[in-house]
Amino acid sequence: MLRVGSGEQITIEVSEHLAESGWQVQIFDEQLEEQLGQVPVGNETVFDGIFTSDARPAAYFLVIVQDAGPECEGLSGAWPIGFVRDG
Repeated sequence: MLRVGSGEQITIEVSEHLAESGWQVQIFDEQLEEQLGQVPVGNETVFDGIFTSDARPAAYFLVIVQDAGPECEGLSGAWPIGFVRDG
């Protein structure tokens, strides 16, 4: 888990290969059990549209999810990043 201050901008950069297939950012609670929201990013390599104060709980995960390719169903990959907000 990364410790962050309130109101800081989060910038996520992915490889061109991942961006080609499309991706999204999903927001989960600290147990990775309840999805709190999601933001489709499309084919961009950089996304900076989330701030540390956007998620309601003080501890949460952002999960970078690669859209499924033709040979997969649902998603091709998922990478969680945990955050704990101070203050």
